[in-house]
Amino acid sequence: MGCFFFFDDNILVMATQKDAIERHLAIYEKAGLNIKSMSAWPISLVNCYTRFFGRRKSDLASVVMLIEIEANCTNIVICRHKHLLFARSISIGYGQLDDEALLTRLVLELTGCKRQFVSMHRNTQVERLIFLSNRVADRNIYEKIAQKLEMPAQVGDCLAAINMNDASGNDKGQPSGTPIDRRDCQVNWSVAFGLSLS
Repeated sequence: MGCFFFFDDNILVMATQKDAIERHLAIYEKAGLNIKSMSAWPISLVNCYTRFFGRRKSDLASVVMLIEIEANCTNIVICRHKHLLFARSISIGYGQLDDEALLTRLVLELTGCKRQFVSMHRNTQVERLIFLSNRVADRNIYEKIAQKLEMPAQVGDCLAAINMNDASGNDKGQPSGTPIDRRDCQVNWSVAFGLSLS
């Protein structure tokens, strides 16, 4: 289970089992620290990446930045395969990215994440971007972000990554026995799939 703790302006990221989390919560309580929130999305994005898009031998040592752009926020995770190294959420989503100024601000925030990561992990560079998204997302925005960051990038679609062949041969675009309608699906399944793989 992964957790993301906020203490005032400081951030502590953990990815561990429930008993270890409970032990740390007891320590924080004894120290008089107040926890503002906990979230499992950082480790769920890592799970999604390692299961679907990080399966080559060369991926085991690669440091990648996973970017999940939601309607009102963008979640960023930097990991070395299954090892979570950095996580942050930015309050700019695809609903605001038609504004060039906000797109530029998002790129500046992503650059800041890279810079902060490098300051914590000396001699380690982020090698590529992976946009965890669905197939109906605006790929032009991803291309602009990758170009401005001057980094190689790819789009990782969870629904395309799983085997959802239509065995019944129906023409509705939905596999037999599968409740997910893939036609023009706006839902990004990366967190849901990542949590189910935990």
